Amino acid sequence: MDLQQDIPRLLGLELAPLLELTRTYQGAGWQCYLVGGALRDMLLGLKPQDFDFATDAPLEESRRLFKKVIPTGAKHGTVTILLQGKGYEVTRLRRDVETDGRHARVIFTHSLTEDQARRDLTINALALDLTSFALADSQGGWADLKAKRIRFVGCAAERIREDQLRALRYLRYLARFRPLGFAQDPQEMQEVVAVFDPSPLSMERILDEFQKIFAHPESDLEFLRGALPPLRLFRRFLGAEAETACLQALLTLRHPLPLVVFAAQAGANLQELRLPKNLIRLGKTLAQTAGDWADDYTLKTLLGQVPLPELPLASQAVEAIWQVPTLVRMQGFLARGEALHLADLSITPYELQTLGLKGRELGQMQQLLLRHLYLHPAANNPTQLKALARELAGKGFLP
Repeated sequence: MDLQQDIPRLLGLELAPLLELTRTYQGAGWQCYLVGGALRDMLLGLKPQDFDFATDAPLEESRRLFKKVIPTGAKHGTVTILLQGKGYEVTRLRRDVETDGRHARVIFTHSLTEDQARRDLTINALALDLTSFALADSQGGWADLKAKRIRFVGCAAERIREDQLRALRYLRYLARFRPLGFAQDPQEMQEVVAVFDPSPLSMERILDEFQKIFAHPESDLEFLRGALPPLRLFRRFLGAEAETACLQALLTLRHPLPLVVFAAQAGANLQELRLPKNLIRLGKTLAQTAGDWADDYTLKTLLGQVPLPELPLASQAVEAIWQVPTLVRMQGFLARGEALHLADLSITPYELQTLGLKGRELGQMQQLLLRHLYLHPAANNPTQLKALARELAGKGFLP
């Protein structure tokens, strides 16, 4: 790659604000480098998305140099600078002085090399001066990119002991770049499995890594099916067998819902997942109504408890977890206009009230009629349903 030609081509109109930011810092006597995923992707010939910078300038200097500065992570030396309507994250050069398996206590430094040495992977430890197109590469990341290697900065075991999340990041990058021909060092992979300890990691952060995996459709999920189980990510919630099944369903569905289902079945604290309430509710519904999904009546009983917008996700989750085809069947129910919810009944509450039903009895009758339609969908017309309701009430089916 010719940095002076290819990077401006990849950046296009985006280059102007990036140069403005870089030159503003440098003009005031500070260092400023493009770092992170945007640089890595550009060096691979990919179009970058978000842009991150590293500088040795203190927060007060950033505020002095730029009109719009948001202290998005001031404690960690990170600000967001707004230029031409877009935000750019800028972080001070740092050096780790203490780690606990998840977080690091850092001090700020003027040394780019020290900052690069604390990065996780060599391909993420590169820095580019956009004014000169000089590439700062103290960790061998450029050689690894060209050789298509995913490799830790320094000792893999040490990097993971410093921050256990790096093991998941390592596998995430492998999954993303394996389709481009990247490979791992077998010895490093063994170290990852040997030293990884999920206990310092919250479920929220673990699921965040999965969401980042799912954000890239090209990720090699078959690789992850074999690489993730030895990490025992969900063992605190699930037994070994359930954990393996849960991982497979997660990767099939590309969604966290299977974890909610398996955790609910195991009686785990679902609040630890930090997922939206509607997703927790849906997962509990699937867990509690698990049955013979091959039977249409059973499937409709489940789907009737799921809001209409969530029906596709629920159906796909049943397929991913229990390997029972349900999505096409659910779509068939809807296409044929078959009743799944109380709102689908062709008889109104007012018409049922004319039979003397009210309050609790009215609600119970609606449920009985709906269950009848699960078995006899063609009976969904006011005449038949009213006659059935009269018959059921007369036979004392209501308490």
